[in-house]
Amino acid sequence: IYLTDTTKLIECFIRKQICKMLKPKVIAMRISNKAKPFVIFTRVIYALLIRELKTRFGEHRLGIIWVFMEPLIQLGLFITLLGYILKRVMPNVDYTIFAASGILTWTMFKNVINRGITSIKANQALFAFPHVKPLDAFIARVLLEFLIYSTVYLVIGVALIHLEYQVIFLKPLEFIHLIK
Repeated sequence: IYLTDTTKLIECFIRKQICKMLKPKVIAMRISNKAKPFVIFTRVIYALLIRELKTRFGEHRLGIIWVFMEPLIQLGLFITLLGYILKRVMPNVDYTIFAASGILTWTMFKNVINRGITSIKANQALFAFPHVKPLDAFIARVLLEFLIYSTVYLVIGVALIHLEYQVIFLKPLEFIHLIK
């Protein structure tokens, strides 16, 4: 009889300790549910950005290399085929800079649109969570693609500057006029 009373006492003590340990977590969850909608939105976007980044590149760094190589290969082909073989260059405009600005912008636009379209279907399982909406998945993926290709654009622009190309548009309206 004494042993069972001690066992019950220990069980009760363990239950109370578990309840004490779980109680702060429940209170913290209640507080986070009362957070402002914009705070919840930014936290969801941040979490989705991290998730998209991990699923896009994972532990393999070949994806990062490919992000830079894809526009460089296209740029090399355009410069070689149109610039040197077919001699289809614009007068008074450096064709390398002209092709780089067009190809990099097109690659960014194409990938942002294509990946943005597939974001809702790819993240459909996450919509079971009350704070995750389809628009959040779309915004996170489009933002990630924009950041990735803006970085690519910047790195290739800096590389062209180091190769002594003039990348600065001194008179952008004249440049637009030349295109027409």
